[in-house]
Amino acid sequence: QKKGIDITSEECCECVRFRVICETWNGIVCREHNTIQKLQNIFPQINYVKVAGEIDYEYAIDYELYLNDQLKCAIQIKPESYFKGKAPYLISARMANKQKNTRYIAEKHVPVYNIVSQSSGDIINYEILTEIQQQL
Repeated sequence: QKKGIDITSEECCECVRFRVICETWNGIVCREHNTIQKLQNIFPQINYVKVAGEIDYEYAIDYELYLNDQLKCAIQIKPESYFKGKAPYLISARMANKQKNTRYIAEKHVPVYNIVSQSSGDIINYEILTEIQQQL
């Protein structure tokens, strides 16, 4: 008698693809979308512009925030695990992103804020909103 579940190699690959790629991607997309919705409720006067992938890669930002067509700041939206994680790859990513943010600040003359949020969009580092408010 067989024990366990019989699955094909294709089904196994699909399971891994779904867990690793799809669920991760949905988490990122949902987190960003829901966080921007929360921010729009708090700062309805701001225009939130999603940057192109090349800009995100170059400067480690997700959105530029404009008030009356004037760039006020940029934001990067991350999960709490990104900042609390101690894995070497996370430490390297944080250092690289900090350098990219520094270049953006030097070129655009506006700050970059890291927003820590849950998939629901609830902002964990709520104090950052005071800093954004000061830019307006």
